[in-house]
Amino acid sequence: MQFITDIANPVIAILATLLILVIFKPARNNSFWVLLKMFGGIALAVVIKFLVHRARPDNQIITDSGFSYPSIHTVSAVILVCTLYELLNQQEKRNVGLIFFNIFWVSLVMTSRIALGNHYLTDTIGGVLLALAWVYMCNYYRLKKLDY
Repeated sequence: MQFITDIANPVIAILATLLILVIFKPARNNSFWVLLKMFGGIALAVVIKFLVHRARPDNQIITDSGFSYPSIHTVSAVILVCTLYELLNQQEKRNVGLIFFNIFWVSLVMTSRIALGNHYLTDTIGGVLLALAWVYMCNYYRLKKLDY
């Protein structure tokens, strides 16, 4: 569980996002939106974390400081898998294997954060919902901007 949590660290997610941009070389406009999704999603989660001010569980196996809600590890994992999915599925077809892998990975991250005692279930669910809403909003405005 510690290994999964370490891989899902927001800093690792940011580095992975930069690596994705180097590998896929999307158009300049798309690169902006990919970076906005990751950095903006993490920033939004940090702001909400400080506004909500929810204490972490008492039974932490690996001590984590700061507040609990929402789980930034989960937010960054969801944004990362959404970004990968969008870049790998440019052909307008659904890649079912990739969808299941993404769901599996996010579930592992959520489970690791809860199992290590760093978050409550609601923290990780809140992280998933926040990240999905943020990605949807970014995609909506990106597509709307392209219409002009």
